[in-house]
Amino acid sequence: STQTPFPTRDGLAQALSLDPKSVRVVTPYVGGGFGGKSSGRQSEEAARLAKITGRPVQVAFTRAEEFFYDAFDPACVVKVVSAMDDAGKITLWDYDVYFAGDRAAQLFYDVPNTRTRVFRGSRDPGAPPHRFGTGPWRAANMNVWAREYHVDVMAAAAGLDPVEFRLRNMGDERMRRVLQEAAKAFGWKPAAAPSGRGWGVACGVDSEIYATLAVEVKVDLASGGIGVERVVCAQDMGVVVNPDGATMQVEGCVTM
Repeated sequence: STQTPFPTRDGLAQALSLDPKSVRVVTPYVGGGFGGKSSGRQSEEAARLAKITGRPVQVAFTRAEEFFYDAFDPACVVKVVSAMDDAGKITLWDYDVYFAGDRAAQLFYDVPNTRTRVFRGSRDPGAPPHRFGTGPWRAANMNVWAREYHVDVMAAAAGLDPVEFRLRNMGDERMRRVLQEAAKAFGWKPAAAPSGRGWGVACGVDSEIYATLAVEVKVDLASGGIGVERVVCAQDMGVVVNPDGATMQVEGCVTM
């Protein structure tokens, strides 16, 4: 199974020194890929074995092999330097990401002085920084996490509720609506951190889809165990062609 049949075809043609017109990729219905079905390594392995044996070959990984032989999300380092004024408005955003690229790192907050730099993206030519195979996993969650976590730190330093702080620094009307809808559906009650409650919120944009998640978690003080009580997700994905498919994508995002 693959979520990228045409790149898979081209990759197989290159690996086997064939004309792409001589390669046909048949894709069965796939419930979800999440980046893990785009690298085509299993397809290449099957094709090479089929060429060697002259027979049809099926490659099936065990669960352990699936995690060991497939691509890993790239390990990375993100360094953020920021500043804000006395009104709780962000005035500076300096964002450096090492080894993972800048996908989903774009800033939808209103900041007059910004800089985003990428050092050694995960697909840069030459000797890679990772000594193992890397690939996409749910877009670029490391950039979303780094940005939104840092915004939470700034909100706490300003003594402001995380949702209020975001709205105070957000002029993008599309993202504002998504954030407000998520907060409304969640029943968000403003409180500055540290609030003593396990409430969190984060916003992100990828593939022109605007999303906000609000989550409530509970910590067992005796055992240290963490449980997810509820998750509310609001998305603006434009025109939805397949509502069932879109719903399942959202549920898959929440689960992962």
